[in-house]
Amino acid sequence: MSDNIPAQEIFKSGLTREQFIEKYSEIQKTEENKDSSIFSEDFANSLGQIFDTLNTNGNDTLDEDEITTLQGLGDNDNKTLSEADLKTLYEKMGDEIIKKHSKDVSPEQSFKTATANGDIYSNTYVEDLGQQISTLQELISLRKINSTNIQHTYQSQIDELIKKDASLTTAQKTEYIKLSNELQALQRQSDSNDAEIKKLETEIQDNENEIKLAQAEVDKLDPNNEDDKSSYNTWSEDLNRLLNKRDDLNFEYSELKTKKSNFSSKIQKTKSDLDKKNNEVQSGNPDLKIKVQMYRNMIEQEKSSCKSDVEKYTTQVKSLQSAQTYAINQIKNTPAPTFEGESGEASHKNDNLMSFDELKAQGLKYSGNKGQKLAGTIQKHLKGFTGYCSRHVSNALNESGLGKERTGAAADMDTLLEKNKNFKEIKVSSAEDLKRLPAGCILVYERGAARYNSKYGHIEVTLGDGTAGSDGRTRNLRYTDNMSVFVPVENA
Repeated sequence: MSDNIPAQEIFKSGLTREQFIEKYSEIQKTEENKDSSIFSEDFANSLGQIFDTLNTNGNDTLDEDEITTLQGLGDNDNKTLSEADLKTLYEKMGDEIIKKHSKDVSPEQSFKTATANGDIYSNTYVEDLGQQISTLQELISLRKINSTNIQHTYQSQIDELIKKDASLTTAQKTEYIKLSNELQALQRQSDSNDAEIKKLETEIQDNENEIKLAQAEVDKLDPNNEDDKSSYNTWSEDLNRLLNKRDDLNFEYSELKTKKSNFSSKIQKTKSDLDKKNNEVQSGNPDLKIKVQMYRNMIEQEKSSCKSDVEKYTTQVKSLQSAQTYAINQIKNTPAPTFEGESGEASHKNDNLMSFDELKAQGLKYSGNKGQKLAGTIQKHLKGFTGYCSRHVSNALNESGLGKERTGAAADMDTLLEKNKNFKEIKVSSAEDLKRLPAGCILVYERGAARYNSKYGHIEVTLGDGTAGSDGRTRNLRYTDNMSVFVPVENA
């Protein structure tokens, strides 16, 4: 299967950021592309950063010049975009992120600069950092994969030289190739294990951040106060769940690290055996020795280059993680803001809507089956805020069999959900109303409402415990006049 994709099918001038992501997502799901690494979830998760990198003119859409720049990264045919081209984009993104966030700037100064004028709310800043961290981690992973492939190519050249050498016996060639294949197989297994470790490290860090936020909420509440008791119990249960998850993750991490150690020992031994065999087969052939050494030098140069690149991006990841931790602590120590009556765009709110209780009185029943299914799907895919709330909710609706709504901006989902027979819009009057909603209700925020994104708005699904989720989890639900709430109902 080819990893090349028609550039004109995805990258068209005039596409907004959300439309760009949406177009990519449509092609990602086709049968032809489902196994292509270009269309993996990891690539898709950083697609917004690709748009931002291409969008050099600062407008909301890509223009012809920016599309030409992108197509120029291909094989000079201006028609297809290969996996290698996307890797080039990731490298460019990595460099742009490093320029934007100097490791010499303290987390405190970075936070103050980002939120100084109120243009970026602290939660949004944390989400932005998370997206950049994910992009760099993906870049690190791609660089390692690319380096492994390059080294394997050079090793294959060495193998071919030895297989074709007339001075060697069949037994010598067979034994050498066997060791070479064993080493490459071990390295692939080790690389796969390393990828699992890296993925788990991210999950562990996300869980630790959740623990800090949950602990902060528990500490603010008085279990002996009747008004706090319900929230205290909810947060305590959530904290215990996260602590248990920490134990499970740490056990899994320990297992993977043990595997890593075992792979390292086996690789070291096989390398030693291969080096001995290498010296043996080259001993009587100076010309072969020179050619083999040339490729071995190229392998070592590639290892060094990869190590340098990985160290550069890893240093930046640590810097961004420090900034993110600082921001989380600032949020934790700041009282949750209220958003009553905050203005965004013109409100979608319908004054004739019924409340949840009035809805039940009219004979429309909340569907626990639909609600739990949707909330469960959302919870299963929670991964931390990446800027793709709309995609996560749309995917969850589709996976749950409750709808195929998909739009460029989260704020525009309300008009689509109005037509979905599985949901009914209701009226809410406060943040407490939101917290009391059952699982599976969809909250749609207008652009700029409740200090969510001024261009795209926000969307999330209630989880039935006073929180909501999309790509990440919202602990303090934000009420505003400029939002819509949809409840899953039994079909009439």
